[in-house]
Amino acid sequence: MTTVQKRIHKSPWNVSHGNINVALRVFSQRLNNQSHFVSGCAYTIWILPDRTALPPGMNRLLQAYRAENCLVVFEYDLVLYGNEAADDLWQLQGGPENATEQFILETSTKEEASYEGTLSCMADVFKQLLLNAVDEQMTTAIQRVIAWIGDQLTIERLRGLWKYRHEDHNSFDRLDYMIPIFGWFHLVMAFANSIHKQYLGNSAAIGSLRQAFDVLKRKGLITQSTKGPFWHHLDEALHHISEAHFRASWLDVGNVENLADLKSKSPQELRDLAATLIQKHASREAVNAVEAMSPQDRDEVALKTSFPPYSSDFPVAEIRRLHREWPEDLRNYIREFCWLMSRDGGIESWLPFDIGQEQNICDIKVLLPISFLCFLTASQVNYRSMGPGATMDYMGKVSPAIPALRKVQRHMEK
Repeated sequence: MTTVQKRIHKSPWNVSHGNINVALRVFSQRLNNQSHFVSGCAYTIWILPDRTALPPGMNRLLQAYRAENCLVVFEYDLVLYGNEAADDLWQLQGGPENATEQFILETSTKEEASYEGTLSCMADVFKQLLLNAVDEQMTTAIQRVIAWIGDQLTIERLRGLWKYRHEDHNSFDRLDYMIPIFGWFHLVMAFANSIHKQYLGNSAAIGSLRQAFDVLKRKGLITQSTKGPFWHHLDEALHHISEAHFRASWLDVGNVENLADLKSKSPQELRDLAATLIQKHASREAVNAVEAMSPQDRDEVALKTSFPPYSSDFPVAEIRRLHREWPEDLRNYIREFCWLMSRDGGIESWLPFDIGQEQNICDIKVLLPISFLCFLTASQVNYRSMGPGATMDYMGKVSPAIPALRKVQRHMEK
């Protein structure tokens, strides 16, 4: 804890937190000693490379930039259908010098399920980082810019706190220093669930997900669930269905009966076919062609699936912030260092921050009860019952040791 308390004053950092649910078991039950279910909150501080530090005065610049642009009408259509083309690639820099370092704070029994609970969790983070003194609160209010990363419910509550506290007397109480960042992993999950809800259909509907599930013989995908392996199975099924659509599109544009027949095409012919595929099956031009048809000739399934059914305003809100609310330096900082991270700087090890947070929560549940047996393999420790000494106080005290326990376990597995 002392290390992270010092590092946050020297390096830029982000914070993420998430709800943790733990079933505490007792092995000698009495009236006052029963097995019970505990909800708490786990926090992670992400230390970024020193080169990512924002310019001095970014906090005040952010407030002025927001005030200046809040009255400017944001035209969303110009972003989607304007003449300015987006960059083809935004390459993130790898290497050990660009690795993100993590520090897990003490797990608490505070719940973030309400506005009051979210404020309590934020106060707990500042307390553990020794940023709760008045002078540190003043520094946070007028100098720091902190990206606060979480799932959809967490971010909605943080934005709600902005709304309800916007007339408070000082910047710290108004949370002016905070930039809520919706984790991309949870965005993908929400998008997949929305696709499932909109296009499940029935077994007789051509192009429906349910018909595809029946053909693929996938079970347990009819009813959505937040528990168990539903998300894993749905994600796998959507990828397989998409792959089948891509293969069928190649058969159509290539005018062949088997994908192996495409091997006879020259590289230039394959390139031309790929351009035709995009233009005919995956472009705005293709959608316009369907819309121009008479109603009786339209392919309703194709027309419907051309538009993402995600009902949240998150994409529009995020684009609005990128174009209207954030100065350029902050905009680049958010895109490069607040969406994805790599613990070792490897090019292939990038992952969303919220996945990293979920991994830490998993380790808190799995590693802590058997921390004295950290030499066991992962298959031996998963879902192990908690021992009689594994109380929430114990979990809180040992949580900061999770990164070290994880490294020891990986080393022993080798």
